[in-house]
Order: sequence, then structure tokens, then C-alpha cells
Amino acid sequence: MKSYLYKPLDHSKGEIRLVEVLPGDGLVCVKLHVFPLAEAPPFDALSYTWGQSKCHIIANKAKMQVTHNLLAFLQSIRQSPCVPLLWVDAISINMVNLMEKEYCIRYMPLTYRTATRTLCWTGLEYNSSLRELITTTRQVGNHEEAIAECLSAADILHSTYKVRQSDMEVFQGATTLIDKNTWRNVNEFFNQSYFSRYVEQHNKEPC
Repeated sequence: MKSYLYKPLDHSKGEIRLVEVLPGDGLVCVKLHVFPLAEAPPFDALSYTWGQSKCHIIANKAKMQVTHNLLAFLQSIRQSPCVPLLWVDAISINMVNLMEKEYCIRYMPLTYRTATRTLCWTGLEYNSSLRELITTTRQVGNHEEAIAECLSAADILHSTYKVRQSDMEVFQGATTLIDKNTWRNVNEFFNQSYFSRYVEQHNKEPC
């Protein structure tokens, strides 16, 4: 089977490629559609880690190389009853075309802002810890309120790197709503490459 060949995007029209994941079992098949971003139908943008190992999917009846982590996401989402159009960097961008790559990366923030949602795929290997996390937080009772108290009462999101003593006191009081086993699962879930890459990126930024 021949490899997929990208057709150039019209940069003057702000074109992007959106991915339609086709239903079915076995080999993952997708269709690529081109739209001006301003006229694109509703779509979701994917956030994930690439990984190293490679495999193949079928794109517009041609072979396309993707990472195993992305393949796992595509296999998972195609089981949903209603699969949205997707913007996925490794598929939507012709990474071999340096001019297109530069163009798409420059407009990537706008692409994510235009998307209906950003889907965060942390990886198939962490599904067990995620299920365990959900199970233990349910035991708290009103776990949504408990998590909200821990993360928002201290106003941590609005005072990044400026956390006050009063913030920490409020946060410490809220943590009593959640037991140690739940915190262990929270720690295991967030201690993975998907989240650590953002820490590494921030540490590289100038102060």
C-alpha cells in the first residue's frame, strides 16, 4: 500500500486539516478534511505525548505512520457513539514540509482556542491508575466539592508562584476531606510524562 501524500495547505486562507476517525475494528482508518480555520465545523483538539515507537494507520486509503500512543487514542475514541472531528498535530500537519510545520505551529494556539474542546490523552498504560483515582474519590462522598475545595479555595490557579501562607492554610484544611489512599492515586496519576513535559517546558523558559 502506498504512503499517504499530503496536499499543500493554502496558508492565505488559514487552512487546517481535520481528522475524521472511521468506525470499525482492526486497523484504524481515518479521513482528512481541509477547511479554513474560520469556517471549520466544530472539532476537538488533542493534547498527548508522542512517544518513540511507530506503527501505521490508514489515512484516505493510504498508509500513514503514527506513534503507538496516538494509535491507542484513536482505537479508544472510535468506540464512542459520536466521534468528533479532530485536530491532531502528527496527522493534521505535514511534518516533513518545514514551511507548513512552521506555519501550523505559529497558529497552533489559535487552533486550540477555536476547538470546541481539548481532549487530554494521558496514555493507555495509566488507565488503571485513573480508574483507581476515580473509585477512591467517589468514596469521599461529594468528591467534586472536595477536589474543588483543595484546588480552588486556596486560589492556587490565580496565584501561581505567589502562594501565600493563608492560601496554604486553606488548602491544608481542605485536604482533610480526602484520605491518604486517594492522594497516593492522585500523585501516581500526575507523576507521568504527559504532565512532566509541561514542567520541563516551563523550566526552560526565561525568568
